[in-house]
Amino acid sequence: MIIKGIETKVLAYVFLLNALVINTIIAQGKNEITITIRSISNAGLSIHFDNAEKLRKEFNFNEAIKEYEKVIKNKDNSNLLPEATYNIGLCYTWLNDLVSADFYFRKVIIEFANDPVAVSFAHFGLSWIKVQQGKYYEAIEIIENDLNKNECKDYEHNAVMMFQIGKIHKKYLQNFSKADAIFKNIITTYPNSKIIKHPFFDHLRNK
Repeated sequence: MIIKGIETKVLAYVFLLNALVINTIIAQGKNEITITIRSISNAGLSIHFDNAEKLRKEFNFNEAIKEYEKVIKNKDNSNLLPEATYNIGLCYTWLNDLVSADFYFRKVIIEFANDPVAVSFAHFGLSWIKVQQGKYYEAIEIIENDLNKNECKDYEHNAVMMFQIGKIHKKYLQNFSKADAIFKNIITTYPNSKIIKHPFFDHLRNK
């Protein structure tokens, strides 16, 4: 499974190399994507996909969606189908159309159920939508359920999933002690993960 993330105007990037993908962790704002996956190389596999990527990077999300839809309709390359579907969901989050974003993230879960990485990233997308709706405990539940299944073996991604739970407690629920407990658990469980370089861990590292 290859899913290609988008470049954003956000300043803080953390690139996590794992097999065929680089995970991009992005600071979250109202309409910002919080987590995406960038393929190392898929250029030239589909002209429609290449067009979509170019349009997406130019923040022309409506036109990008049309090109991704052509990839899916034409079945240009089977490896691109989960990526194209997922990226449509991401585009809709940027357009603040959370209903459509929800639809496409769930579409990934249903149509690519045998791909635990694609499913896990889609779960992250759904949890992000819940955060935007102010449904913080539902967002946490989605991530916890995904982690408890232990189906996605992506070390870095799982660390980020756990980080998102801590971030919700810290940033939105103002439960700083709970957040710190989660961050400490990440340091213990995922000591080699790139996410522990995030500023939220600074005060724990300096103790």
